[in-house]
Amino acid sequence: MFSLVLTLLLLLSVSLPDAVRAREIERQPLGRPGSQPGRNPERLGAPAPGQDVVPLVVGSSIIVPDKTLERQQYQDAVYSTLLAQLASDKKLGHKNPTQWYSNYNDVTGHLGWTIETFDTFSKYQQRASKVDLSTVVSETLNSSGKLTATELAAVEKSTAALRQSVNRSPLSVFNNRSKLGKSGIFQVAVVSNDGGVLRLKFGSYYYASTVEESSVLFFPWSARSLTVYARVQVLELNEEVYNQLRSVVAQKLEKYRNLMIKPIKV
Repeated sequence: MFSLVLTLLLLLSVSLPDAVRAREIERQPLGRPGSQPGRNPERLGAPAPGQDVVPLVVGSSIIVPDKTLERQQYQDAVYSTLLAQLASDKKLGHKNPTQWYSNYNDVTGHLGWTIETFDTFSKYQQRASKVDLSTVVSETLNSSGKLTATELAAVEKSTAALRQSVNRSPLSVFNNRSKLGKSGIFQVAVVSNDGGVLRLKFGSYYYASTVEESSVLFFPWSARSLTVYARVQVLELNEEVYNQLRSVVAQKLEKYRNLMIKPIKV
């Protein structure tokens, strides 16, 4: 198990004292009540609003839960993907989106996520003179054939809700984390519990424009001014792997959770 922790820490370039603390976590006997990493809510701190099983903005991601999810499962999906996002931002910024996503997949892979269906990025073909990126999300998720009608409806409801003034805070986080100048990287995902297996149906996007806009999803971009690439993948979590890393991930995110995770009121 320690090799998993060490690999994760090296990916995130943490200091030696952090590695020592991680090793102390690894040494704790799993059979003792409350000692299994991440299973005792008190070890993760008091539950925050962003940890509830509701749609969330998680940095540059919009994550929508299936109704069958347990709270711990949803937190696992949210925390692990946020960590991968922050690690990729730290290492690469937004200068090379394909390398950013390659690093993102590397980190999620070390956390226990495996890619069940792998797609490459393809250029979005615009059919109208103007388009907003929420429409791109809806069309690409729908055409992928990987989401159910119920899941698609939940995504559309959650993204549409971000237009409302009551969701100004999550939308601000999403815009700030998604864009850099005239380009951006963002994700839209559905988390589901399929017979006890945690799955992430994951739309990945990056774009470049000739103009700079503060609104990522809802600005009516001219077809001539915007280029978008998208792919939709399905990931599955190996919980035996993630169980060993849960506490380490929670510790690394302690100062980011309240800043990056915001509930969407739908």
